[in-house]
Amino acid sequence: MKHLLKPTLFLAGTLLSAVSYLSAQVVSTDPVGYVTAVIPAHSGGSSTVAVLNLSLLPAADFVGSAVTISGSQLNLGASLLDNGQFNSTDANGLPLYYVEFTSGPDSEGLTVGITANDTDNITLSEDVSSILADGVNIRVRKFSTLADVFGADNSIYSLQSAGGPSDSDVVYLEDNSGGILRYYFQTAPPFAGGTGWRSANSNSVDQANTRINWNAILVSRNGSAARSAISLINSGSVQTGKAVSTINTGLNLLGYQFPVDSTLATLGVDVADLQSGSDANNSDVVYILNSGVLTRYYYQTAPPFAGGTGWRSAASNSVDESGLSVAPSAAVLVLRRGATPIYMGSAQPF
Repeated sequence: MKHLLKPTLFLAGTLLSAVSYLSAQVVSTDPVGYVTAVIPAHSGGSSTVAVLNLSLLPAADFVGSAVTISGSQLNLGASLLDNGQFNSTDANGLPLYYVEFTSGPDSEGLTVGITANDTDNITLSEDVSSILADGVNIRVRKFSTLADVFGADNSIYSLQSAGGPSDSDVVYLEDNSGGILRYYFQTAPPFAGGTGWRSANSNSVDQANTRINWNAILVSRNGSAARSAISLINSGSVQTGKAVSTINTGLNLLGYQFPVDSTLATLGVDVADLQSGSDANNSDVVYILNSGVLTRYYYQTAPPFAGGTGWRSAASNSVDESGLSVAPSAAVLVLRRGATPIYMGSAQPF
């Protein structure tokens, strides 16, 4: 895994630009840029894996505030939207648009899906009114989809396509409830499911508009056919303010939401929330891809003679791993063993 440039960010009253990385924008517009990630070449045989963070986002479709809040409904106080503008769902019935709250001590960085809207109201997929205040600032964005990243016809990067996932390049996406699902571009005659994006659960249902949760994907290149490396370019708007991702019980796929280097210590997971034990088998685990191998890291709680307290790898209970670098293009897998969701939240680091 590598990223195009190590960004050099600076502040001058407002966010400006990074050299050869972000283009300067007016104050009212999010800065934009791009990050390049590499899907490694595959020589056949054992699977080749990449875990990618798409930290640059689609431009906001609406920026404003919720004048009043009632249950799951945000009232904008005026007719600012087109009726049904954000009503779309993906192939799995999940909202394709979401509200990002950009103010409030308990709500900044929170994102919630949109189930419906009329000209002056937005209905959310859940009631979060208890942590919102009238006048809270919001942005509306569309989730990126398989079609956005790879093309509805797989034409952007031409991933390996076959009649099933075992011989294809497979894209793994979080399913929004602590699990990971497989998607691939199928090439088959109509009687065998047809050609298009499919999930491992169905070879006939079009999945091109499946949303990408937390902007993170895992790609596994499978089968005997050799194929070249792919430079995947992620372009778009830079997240500003605070960013919050949910970590559910089970396996989660997510990335640091800003296009800069991070570390295990700065990913934004509060170690006080982690299930922490004497080894990786009894703790929440963060998987990071190192030289093509997913390596387990965990937050250990132990006395000094047993390795001490801090970030450790499964290979050593005494070596401090808190400074382990995570590139802007690299996502992580988090295995949450605890019974309740926790959050990965970070303030804008530049």
